[in-house]
Amino acid sequence: MKKTLLLFILILFAVTGANSQSKTGENSDLYGGIGYQMVFFTNTDVWKIYPIIDVDNSSFLTEINPYIGVRINKSVALELTPSVMFNKTYSKKGYYFTKNGVTNFYAPQNVRLVSIPISARVKYYPFAAGRTNAEFLSGLYTGAGIGGAWISESYDNWIYKDETLQNTVGYGTSDYNTFRPLTQIFAGYDSFSKIGVGVEIGYRIIPLAVDRQEPVITSIAPNFNSVFLNVKARFGF
Repeated sequence: MKKTLLLFILILFAVTGANSQSKTGENSDLYGGIGYQMVFFTNTDVWKIYPIIDVDNSSFLTEINPYIGVRINKSVALELTPSVMFNKTYSKKGYYFTKNGVTNFYAPQNVRLVSIPISARVKYYPFAAGRTNAEFLSGLYTGAGIGGAWISESYDNWIYKDETLQNTVGYGTSDYNTFRPLTQIFAGYDSFSKIGVGVEIGYRIIPLAVDRQEPVITSIAPNFNSVFLNVKARFGF
């Protein structure tokens, strides 16, 4: 994954150089900003643990999305986007889990999630050429990115013989950390004023190892994939 990411970044810089040299009279623009990202997990097991809004527990899945980028010409921009996702919730529906050859029913009580996804992204503005930045069509874009995500979970579990929750086996805390590759595709709109706003919708793919080492969802589920909606502020430099 590290070699793939390095190759991707090298290709981006090669494209940047080629475009910058061929576009005389076009200056690159440095920009940055921050967004609030709503995340909708597409795997049902993950969604049951981390819905976007947990009404029963009055908790919210939150992702803060700072970014910095350079628009190398009117049609292409490159971005680096580190994010922080976090959630703390309480009593959740449980599941069966086999540990040390024994299968029991685990009912999570205190569930904590912290994730740091980082991605390098390419944005393409198909309608920007020949238009001013003030025109709406010039701000429409599509793109893709790759990177990695560090994910950390901690659960306090009541452990039962079965899902009737009658025969208690014990109580314990399970911690699990993993680093996984990610890819994403997206489309959106940017405002190119010095202080502007933007919106973006996309799909993020994070495959999981399914190693079943701990009774937490990122050790059990096949993926951490999600649809995301990002509302962001943008600052030009």
